[in-house]
Amino acid sequence: MSADSASDLKEKGNTAFAAKRYEEAEGLYSQAIAMLGEEAPHTLFGNRAAARLGLGLPQQALEDAETAIKKDGTWLKGYHRKACAHQAMGERGVALETYRHALDIEPKNKWLQEQVRRARAEVVSASKVEPIESVDAWILVFESMSDSRERLSTLAHLWNQCEMPDRHEIFGQFLSLIAGAGTQHTGVKPEDFTEDMMVSLPMDNYEDLKPVDTWMAFFRGLAREEKVQGFKRMWESTEDKEKNVIVNDLRHFFLEPLINGGLSQAEEDDDDDSAEEGEGVAAVAAAAAELEEGAKVTSDVGLAVPAPGTGGAVGSSERQD
Repeated sequence: MSADSASDLKEKGNTAFAAKRYEEAEGLYSQAIAMLGEEAPHTLFGNRAAARLGLGLPQQALEDAETAIKKDGTWLKGYHRKACAHQAMGERGVALETYRHALDIEPKNKWLQEQVRRARAEVVSASKVEPIESVDAWILVFESMSDSRERLSTLAHLWNQCEMPDRHEIFGQFLSLIAGAGTQHTGVKPEDFTEDMMVSLPMDNYEDLKPVDTWMAFFRGLAREEKVQGFKRMWESTEDKEKNVIVNDLRHFFLEPLINGGLSQAEEDDDDDSAEEGEGVAAVAAAAAELEEGAKVTSDVGLAVPAPGTGGAVGSSERQD
């Protein structure tokens, strides 16, 4: 058979697909692929993938989409078909990563940008009704949140539901971040903070964002070390402006009370001239000075800064090729 005959079959398949006669289209594409063998172009596999998706055969569609991508790694529709197959199998995270890969190929493609946005929204939406299976899956959900307030409120809700010992471990790991240079220059150390200092965060600025049951349940079930690592990875996933808000809030609620308490104690002991106590006063004073210089962050989404208007203390039909 000639290549022209295969081309005719492809066009007939396209006509059948447009009329939603997916079984007929799938058969015609298959005949064309069989005729051409190894020479069958990527578009034939991509078109058959679409027909198989229409037939409710996502695994077979995925195989065709991957073949199309192997034949032409720059053909964006191949990635789209692959993502659709993963979505049909409930693998929303893989679908999102597939769209992101395609966007790396063509970063300015508005249509792909929209697909990534929708895929992120689907990941988050599904996580609110389906159990989260792993820390990796949770981090993908966290990264997929499009709203800074949702990410920041989620961090606060997760902190608040942790037991005091868990909070203490989490706080200890991030003390160098929270205190800035304090751990090097002021002598502030993890052991300076007791478990009863690990207070719950006020949620005044997030009254409209309630904790999501599936998210809270997943995190409650983690071992302490997993929670610590989870917070670390969430921190790494935040944007710079969100990091500033987090650091400001943690300084406000945890480091400042320790330093202020140290200054008060230093004033009470002012009559004692021992060198050791003098060093302690100097260390606490240095910490206070660093805070004054380093914690000048304001935001309408943080816990320590009131949000405007709040009284909070804190801040598929498609054309074939």
